[in-house]
Amino acid sequence: MKPCNFEEKVIWYSILGTYGFYFTGLLYYIPPAIAWILTIYLIRKLWLQKDNSSINNRITIPWEVWVWIVSMAAIEFATIFGHADFNLGTASLIKATIGWAKGWALFALFPLIGCLNIRPKLLCRAVCLLCLQSLIILSFCYVASLLRLNISYTAPLNFFGGPKLAFSITLYTVQDSWLRIALFAPWATIIGFVGNVFLPLSLLETKQRLRWIGIITSLLMCWFSGSRANMLALPTAWIATQILANSQRPFLWLTAGFSSLITGLFAPNLINAMRSFQNWMRSLRKNSNSEREALDRIAIRRWAEAPITGHGVTDSGPSRIVGVNIGTHNNWTGLLFINGIIGVLALGVSLTCSFISLVIRAQESQIAKSALHILLIIFCNTFVDSLNMTAYLVAPGLVFLGTAFREPLGKQERRLFVPSST
Repeated sequence: MKPCNFEEKVIWYSILGTYGFYFTGLLYYIPPAIAWILTIYLIRKLWLQKDNSSINNRITIPWEVWVWIVSMAAIEFATIFGHADFNLGTASLIKATIGWAKGWALFALFPLIGCLNIRPKLLCRAVCLLCLQSLIILSFCYVASLLRLNISYTAPLNFFGGPKLAFSITLYTVQDSWLRIALFAPWATIIGFVGNVFLPLSLLETKQRLRWIGIITSLLMCWFSGSRANMLALPTAWIATQILANSQRPFLWLTAGFSSLITGLFAPNLINAMRSFQNWMRSLRKNSNSEREALDRIAIRRWAEAPITGHGVTDSGPSRIVGVNIGTHNNWTGLLFINGIIGVLALGVSLTCSFISLVIRAQESQIAKSALHILLIIFCNTFVDSLNMTAYLVAPGLVFLGTAFREPLGKQERRLFVPSST
């Protein structure tokens, strides 16, 4: 498979060049730059578009993408007003706006880019080839951990600024006796998010060998991430997708009725098992749990200081959790603190509208079903790391959402295989 037009070439080579960008320090900059360049390209094509353009070449922006555009713009407006309310200064506002442009804005721009002539099948193939590269590097890192050989260095092209972890490259880390391999992510937890997003894309790959490579690598990414949330989201999101995408089938309701009967009979045992599982999950990283809970409590308490537009920026946490800022590690309480109720509503409305649309589409479309799977993974990760810090790593999944939104009901299956026009 080869890319057939400009937009496909940009997406294809940017995905395949992930490790090259990562080891040189460019990965933090390339996806956001591509997002804005292709957005300008799309606007130009839309401006020059003629009324008699063919359906295959015609660009249409679905209402779901418009919801994301308006919502992410609302977060920026809340940031501006938050800076004004607390007199944070022009320099801080410029820094925050740049952060928005390569963070929250990507949740609108990448689905918008999916409205271009980009085949979902091309995205799936590129992701599987990236998984093949990741499997090789993952094997090397695992062998290095067995030999107690570790290499750490700072990527050379880091002079544009950004979080230090995005440019600090190491083969592996060991935390609480758990081997964690971050691959091309700045820290290991995020690679679990990436693996979860890559899984539904890998499942759509038509070549069996590549499909299995993508599936296995995605599972390994979740395991070696050491992220409890992503390991739990892996089966939960898949099961939820199967149920939601088949909600009109009688067999599902018969199965649900039978399952309810069995659940009722063994309810006490199941409740005890769930409590034991919850206690085991919490015992894995007790310090992390207490830190997150403390940050959430502080963020909610201080939200009252600026309930509408928030504080505009994160703030340093208490002395017992030095180095962790208020407004991080949970997108809901973080948005509440930084962007107020406007930020929470912006993310909530976007996710809800996309969810309703994809559930309806998934009844008859495999592409929409996979997009629904990706959306559920994104929702699960709203309770973990800040999504705006990780959006650039799940760009293929966000573009895939745009391709699912673009097609009318009943036509998405066809577009998986039909080449784009040049």
